[in-house]
Parts: sequence; structure tokens; C-alpha cells
Amino acid sequence: MRTTHLAATLALALGAVACKGAQVRPTALRELPSADLDYCIKQAKNLSPGIAREDAPGTLSIYMVLDADGAVPAAFIHDQTNLKAPVLWGCLTDYAVDSKFEGLKIDYLRPQAVSFKGLGTSKLNETEYPPQPLDEKLAQDTLQFAGWATSTDKGFGYYYVHKYAEAIAAFREAIKANATDARALRGLSVALADSNGDLKEARELADKAVAATPNSEAPLEALSRVCLAMKDDECAYDNFEKALKAPDEAPRSFELAQLQGQLKQVAERLKAADEQKSKAAAEKAKAEAAKNADPTGCGKAPEGDERTICFVKYCFASGAGSYARSLKPLTGQDYAAGDWKAGKTKGGQSSVTVAIRAAAAAKKGKKGAESAGAHDATWEVTLGDTIGMKPLTIDANNISASFNACKK
Repeated sequence: MRTTHLAATLALALGAVACKGAQVRPTALRELPSADLDYCIKQAKNLSPGIAREDAPGTLSIYMVLDADGAVPAAFIHDQTNLKAPVLWGCLTDYAVDSKFEGLKIDYLRPQAVSFKGLGTSKLNETEYPPQPLDEKLAQDTLQFAGWATSTDKGFGYYYVHKYAEAIAAFREAIKANATDARALRGLSVALADSNGDLKEARELADKAVAATPNSEAPLEALSRVCLAMKDDECAYDNFEKALKAPDEAPRSFELAQLQGQLKQVAERLKAADEQKSKAAAEKAKAEAAKNADPTGCGKAPEGDERTICFVKYCFASGAGSYARSLKPLTGQDYAAGDWKAGKTKGGQSSVTVAIRAAAAAKKGKKGAESAGAHDATWEVTLGDTIGMKPLTIDANNISASFNACKK
């Protein structure tokens, strides 16, 4: 019975400290003064001795959701070291949601680190106590809302402690009441993105929020977060850059800083992709230049007969085949272009000949039979700064006149 009585007494005492909760939106500035922190540690130690180690100061971070007017609709304990103090958590979050800071015309997340030693407290800046990893269970257990918090306010409170289902429900309720609530639209977009929800819907919501307030940091940041979830690097990086340049960026710089690690990786991937594109473009340009300098490709062939034949075939190989086929209506036989060979003219000039023979003649196998129906085409070739190809046979002349791939 005594144990039960003590528990009941402690519960009543805790209620007096931890259930204060602002019911009316504050209008006067009260920026969580040190007096509030001192009162909470004193009350917590009175009600729960031994909450902190004597050999080391306790530290914690209170995270407060601030509305555009500086009022605090939600707060939670983000992390703690060397403290075991549920009583303290409740008192601090109660005082946090009863605070009011200078309005900065944009909602944002405001952290405040505090050191506790004995009955004294001191506020710590980011250098003295850098941001710590989120203690998710602690944050969820200590999340406190002001009595006047809206559905959108609650959505962000739930979102920051990773209670995504509750956040999504709260944001949908807000949008149902006001379909143009840009803050609820972006809140729902990031809650869906961070919880592996419908990314298509998340993108549509973020785009609507940006369209509603195009020059504000918050919707641009939301769109960047959604694009990260979608693995759309260009979108994520571009909108992060825009968010950094937004005129109201300063209050949300803490939240933007949390994205820097991911965006650094995005920037590295984009840089690598750009370098690859530049390399491919340079290789393509080099190949184009080489092609323009030597469109025939014959410059790669060894000097001599092989290169000479290459130049002639570049202009007449396709034409020789077409010309051979054109002979059938005139001769009644099937002709085909055969081997290409280099030789010399009587004057000692280089020449190239392509054999154009009738299939029937080629099959007779008798001496002189193959040449009987021959339409071989021969060109005299001159190589130098310019390339000259002079037809030496009527067939070469016909091919040059009607089947020349090099004719402009």
C-alpha cells in the first residue's frame, strides 16, 4: 500500500511540473530563458534525486518547431548524455511550447543544447555541443504539443521525430481543410518521401508548394529532399542550390546543413557524369575531325598498292556492283564485280582494276573464256596533295559518270 501511495504522490507531483502545456498562443517574447531551465532541473532533482551523474555534467538538446511568428507549437528532447530524467524532459518541453521567439516569417526547427551541473544550467552553442544523432525513442516519447497547435504544426512535430504515419495523417487533415496550405503540402511531400511512400505524389505536392511560394527556402528544400528520394540528382542539386540562395534561407540553415552530406555525394556524381560527357564529346569531336581530315579512311592503310586500291574503292566499289547489275538488260547475262588489283600503265603510272565478269563465262574454265565477256574497269591513279582517278576503259568511264560515290 505504501508503494502505491508513493507512486500516486509522485505522479501528482510530476503532473504539476510536466503537464503545464501552453493552451493559448503566446504573444510576448519569452525565448526559453535560463530561469526556466534552472527551475526544471531544480524541480526534477527534488522529485527524482540521482537523475544526473555527479562526476560529469549532463547535456541534452531541446528541439523546438517554430512557426513564422516565432511561437513554438511543438518541442521534443532530441538527445541526451549522462541524464536519466523523464521529469526533466516533461518540464523542459512544457516550458519550450510556452516560449515565443522573434518571428522570422518562416517556420523552422530551432535546437537548443543545455548543460546541467548541480542545480545550475547553461545554454551551449553549436561549437560547444555539436549536433548529435537523433535518439528516436527519446524524441518520440518526449514530443509535446502546445494546446493551440494546428494539424500542420502537429504534422511537423511528428515528422521531426520520425512518426511518419501520424505526420502524414495530420498533414492530410490540414490539406483537407485547406487544399492550398503550402506548408502542409510540403510537409506531406517530405513525410511521404522519407517514409518510402508514394514518390510520385510527393513530387506533385512539392511542386505545388514551390509554385505557391516560389521564392521561399522551405518548399525548395522540400523538393530537393523529394528528388533525393527519387534519385533524381540534377533536381536535388538544383533545388538545394536555389534554397541556399532564397532570401529567407537563414532561419532554416540548420535544416539545410543536414542535407549537405547527401548533396556532396550528389555533386560528386554529377561532376563525374559531366566529366564522362565531356570526355565522350571530346572523343567524338576528335573522331569527327579525323573523319573530316581523311573521309576515306585510307590514310590508315599502308602506303603503296593497298592505299591506292583503298582510294579507288572508296569512290567506285558500290558503283562497280551497281554497274555490273545494270549490264544484264544489255547482255542478257548476270555480271558481278570481283577482285580489285593494283597495276601499272604502259607509261608506268599506278592503276587499279576491278574485274567485272559474267557468271557463265567464269564457269567455262577455258583459257580466254573469262575475258571474252569481261567488262573490267581500270583507272589511272595519281596520289599527292590531290588524288586523281582517270578512267582508262569504257566501263571505268561509265562507272565514273553514273556510279561515282565521290561525285559532288
